[in-house]
Amino acid sequence: MKDLQILVAVRHCQSDPTGKTLTLAGTAQAHVLAGVITDILPDSNNTVVLTSPAGRAEATALIINQKLGARMIIVKALQGDEYTDGENMVVAIKEKVQGYKHVIVVTHLDAPSGIMNALSVDRDTNFEHRKTEPGAGFVFRTADGSIDVIRVITNYFSGKD
Repeated sequence: MKDLQILVAVRHCQSDPTGKTLTLAGTAQAHVLAGVITDILPDSNNTVVLTSPAGRAEATALIINQKLGARMIIVKALQGDEYTDGENMVVAIKEKVQGYKHVIVVTHLDAPSGIMNALSVDRDTNFEHRKTEPGAGFVFRTADGSIDVIRVITNYFSGKD
């Protein structure tokens, strides 16, 4: 991950009860999230979107990617459900991001917290577990071998289906 400058890890947006698709409110939430991510990145060049194959995560990633116009890759290892799967997810991310400066990772359930904690463990920093709500996540900046959380993306879901 030597070329990586910004890593954004977010949880899927509001989904239907099956978890396979986004609700109308979730689709709107994903468009807002895409705008937030676009504002964070200095440009969309040299950017990749990695997504869990779960339908709700992939639907969120597609909307984000439409706004960015980046490459999108489905990564099976991002399907891990638990916050404790973060280390496996970081390994999978490292395999896919070589040469990219900006990486957006879209997961489901509480995985962004796991990614945050796995990255921080590598850096001898201890973040407490944080529940990641749908449409929320973390932004990391990497420089000189260090990884810092520079922003928490809050939950943009504010309606009922």
